[in-house]
Order: sequence, then structure tokens, then C-alpha cells
Amino acid sequence: MLAVVLRVIRVSYRELFGDELWTVSLLQHPQLGDSLLDRVFHGHLPFYYDFMALWTSVFGGLKPIEVGVLRAPSVVFGLLTFVAFIFFAQRYLKGLAFAVCVIAFAMNPILVASSNHVAPFALLGLFTVLSNYFCIRGLDEGGKRNWSLWAVFSLLGALTHPFFWFLLAGQFVFGLMRPRRTPRPFYVLSIVGALAAISTTVWAALYAGINYPRKVDVAAPAIDDMARALVSVLLGDLPRYGYNDKAFLQAVLYLFVLVTLVLSVFYYRRRAEEAAAMPENVVFIDMTQDVVGFWTRLSLASFLLFQWITFIVPALGIWLVGSYASDMTLEPEYFLVCLPSLVILTAAGIDATRPSSSTSIGASWRRWVAVGLGVVFTIIMAIYTTMALTDHGFGLQKAAGRMVDKEFDRTRDALVIADVRGMENAVGMHLTEQGFIPDVMLRGKEQPTEINDLMTSAIRGKNRVFVFYHNDYRRVGRGERSFMREWFNDQRNAGIISTDVDKWGMSRPEGTELRLYRRAVPAVSPRPASEITTSTAPLEVTPTSD
Repeated sequence: MLAVVLRVIRVSYRELFGDELWTVSLLQHPQLGDSLLDRVFHGHLPFYYDFMALWTSVFGGLKPIEVGVLRAPSVVFGLLTFVAFIFFAQRYLKGLAFAVCVIAFAMNPILVASSNHVAPFALLGLFTVLSNYFCIRGLDEGGKRNWSLWAVFSLLGALTHPFFWFLLAGQFVFGLMRPRRTPRPFYVLSIVGALAAISTTVWAALYAGINYPRKVDVAAPAIDDMARALVSVLLGDLPRYGYNDKAFLQAVLYLFVLVTLVLSVFYYRRRAEEAAAMPENVVFIDMTQDVVGFWTRLSLASFLLFQWITFIVPALGIWLVGSYASDMTLEPEYFLVCLPSLVILTAAGIDATRPSSSTSIGASWRRWVAVGLGVVFTIIMAIYTTMALTDHGFGLQKAAGRMVDKEFDRTRDALVIADVRGMENAVGMHLTEQGFIPDVMLRGKEQPTEINDLMTSAIRGKNRVFVFYHNDYRRVGRGERSFMREWFNDQRNAGIISTDVDKWGMSRPEGTELRLYRRAVPAVSPRPASEITTSTAPLEVTPTSD
């Protein structure tokens, strides 16, 4: 119930943002799509986008008021991911470990956000869980049905995002390292898959070096980016919601994840020793030490080994990509292929602090430590989930609503975007297409004299100026300066602009704010309405090298 509420309560709340804008542009103009090879290197594999093209052709969703219809498939994918994970985890976990896993998947901020995002990440999470689930079932029980379903979901995942390929590599590695006898078909497939992965990596490096020489370079190892993204995909989007003034809190979160992973190692070693001491085909299910006769099921130790390998191999693969792609930032969503394994390992680490029996040394305080870690884990996720649900994106849609409330009129008002970089498509969709055409759009590189000329021309004959600030501070010397804010301060000091200024915060993560400045003295000769261009043509932005 909690998972359903979190995924549907704000499905139409946030404006289209980030990758969603690219998805909408591709759906509106299919001819703009890249070739298959280009899509591989941009992470835009065809399955999700072809599905969305079919969805919008039947149900619509490309109009601003239909954003809920456009996001509905991601909501369904997100809920199916949660249900599939319950069946996946319950095969080996119960008690506190199972409870932590279920709560983590119900409340995970990245899963909640991706469920309201018109991008392939919700579908990527679903295929990740299903591929791992049927891989485990195939290794447990065999059977054509399990192996066929594993092959189908693995193929669909491979057509959804290139990083899914690293998950397949991890499954192949487990097939080669599995302590017990691996079924021959999977063993052969693992060898073929490992060779194919190596060949594909070599080919991709050569192809990228020839066709994308400016985008592929040996950069500094992105270990810090990988660590930040892994903690973010588990607890919440630290790069977006982890503010600089909370560095101590971020350090505590890093320590929490590190400690639980270390504890899961000891948990795994204890389970491995117990499994090795048992007769052949007799394994322990969990901490209750229930013995289940002759069963071909994987031991709990092998199950945890599978999680470690399917966590480490994809993480290292994505880290290598981030280290060589010089203009690529490792986003938390990229590590969704690691999330199921990471959640299970974290839950195992928390459960490892629980005593195996009530007579163990320190049983009372160890039990409270385990419960306390689980509660802390839940609270942290709840905080970041709240931030994800209340996120406005850039806040441009919210700003448009504010300007409507203030009766914005182009005959007497000017609209200025301070630092439009990264918002070009969003400005076109949420402002220009709605009739709010900016008079000036700065790109954060203009000098004070250029800003003065542009602004003087823009506000001539206007009585009010709406300015949308977008993280417009620049590093100058030892400090940061906003030349636009300084320009208005100078105008106020000169008596041209009134000291009466309205301010509205739009999006704290994006550093956006809307301000309304007024002339101290009304313009002498405002331009007549007949001379004002009222075209609502889409905003044309000329791409630049940056």
C-alpha cells in the first residue's frame, strides 16, 4: 500500500524535466532519433522508446495537461518492480532482513522518482529484478520455463539500457564461480557471454575513439562519483539533495552504507561455514537454522555470493565507462542494475547484528542495534523520498503560474532568464509554448557591459521585469558573483528600479528563483500594443560548443 501511494500521489505534480524532455522531443519528432550505434553510446536503446511511441499513439500524453498519461507506464513498471522483488527476496530471506528489503524497495527514493519519470529507468529496474529472479530460479530448479523467462527478460533488459549488459556479465561470472555444479547450458553460456563481453568492450572502445574523439578520453578514475552514486541509489539522490552545508551528514550516510556492507561480509562467511559443514544437498535456509533434507536449492551463502557478484561487476563496469567518457556524470539511476543486490546485502548487514539466539552474549543490546539500524535506514529513505516527491524540476511551470497570478503582460512587462544553460528545451516547453517569451536569455558568459546593453534595451518602456535566476553565480577570484543581481542593485541605487521586490523560490536543488522588479517611476512612453510582437512560435536556441 505504501509503495502504491508513493508512486501515484505526485504523478502529475512535477514539470517535465531532464531526460523526460528528450523523450518527449523524440516522440514528437521520431525522425530526430539516432542510429542504433549512436543510441548505444547515449544510453537510448530502442525498446522503451518504441513502447512509449505505441503508448502515446493509443492513449495520447504529449500535451502539457496529459503528463499523468505520459508517466503512467513508468508508474506501472515501478509497481511491478516492487512486487517482483518481494518474490525474489522471500525465497531466502525472512524476519528482519526480509522486512528491511521490502521497506527499502517500497520507499527507495530513486525507485519512487523513476516511477514518475518519462525515461527508461523504471523499466530498467523491472528487468533487473526479473532477470536476477529467474536466473536464481534456473540455478535452483532448472527447467526450460525458468531458463526461457530468464532469457526473455535478459534480452529485453539488454534492449532497454546498455548498463544492463554489465548485470549479465555479473551473472555469467557467478555461473563460473558457483561453488556447486552449474547446469551445463548456463556454464557454456557464461563462457560465451564473458568472451562476448570482452570483445564488445574492445570493439566499443575502438568505435568510440574513432567516432567520438572529443567525448572519449582517459579521465581521472571516477571512484568518488561511483561511491556517491551508489550511496545515492540506496538512500536518496545525494548529488541533487545533499547540500554543501551538510557535508557531515553525507559522511555519516557513506559510513552507514560502508558498515552494513562490511557486516554483510561477515554474515556471508558465517553462512558459508555453516553450509560447508552440512552434508551434500542439505543447506541452511536462514538464521533460524531450519534444515530441509535433500533439496537442490542454492544455499543462503551461494545466494549472498550471487548478490555480491551482481553488485560488484556492474558497479565496476559503470565506473570504467564513467572514467573514460570525459563528459559523462555518473547519475544514481545508472546504478539501478546494482540496486536489488545492494539492498539485499545492506539488509543482510543489518540482520548480522541481530543475535542468533536469546542466550547469545549481548543478545539484548545486539537486537536493539539491529532494529535501530533498520529504523535509521527507513528514516533516511523517508527524508529523501519526501524531497523527490516535492521536487519541481527547474520550477519553470511553477514560475509560469506565478506570472499568470501577477497578470504578466508583454506590453508592460519584460521576462529575463539569467543563465539558460541546460534549460533550453525546458524553457521552450514550459514558457515559450505557453506565450511567455523571454526578452533576454543570458548564458552565464556575458560581461557586465554586455549585460547592461541587453537589459537597458529589454526594459525600455516596461514597468515590471520578471527575472528567472538559475544558479547564476560565477566564480570570480576568491568569491562568487551574480552580475545580473548586481546590475539590478545598481539600478536600485540609481533610483531607476524600486526597492520593492517580490521573491519566490522555485527549486532549491536547481538553484532557481523568480523575482519581480518594478520601476521606481513608470515608463514615460510605453510602446503601444500594436507594435508588440505576440508570436508564440517555439523558442529557437542555437547550440554552442559548450
